[in-house]
Amino acid sequence: MSGAGLPELDVERVRRYCASRIPEHLHGELRIECDVAPRHVTICERRPPWHPDFGTEWTRFPGARLHYIERTGLWTLHWWDRNLKFHRYDPIYLHSPVPR
Repeated sequence: MSGAGLPELDVERVRRYCASRIPEHLHGELRIECDVAPRHVTICERRPPWHPDFGTEWTRFPGARLHYIERTGLWTLHWWDRNLKFHRYDPIYLHSPVPR
């Protein structure tokens, strides 16, 4: 288990999956990254500021969340609605968050 309580191999697979989604020549315009928390991994879309008045911080928009259930060793997939709330896709239980 990783320090966050998640399986290290699964977290690394999600990181590699995110890094592979956008071609390298577009990394200045769009990135897919993941945020790791103690019980879940959130996949986010990152974009640069579209106007200089908004500073230099890239925006971060969550798209999906993988929640780990330690007692079963399974993952559940959640989506984010327009009200900024996550909802679980039913019934999806993943043994591994991304294909190998």
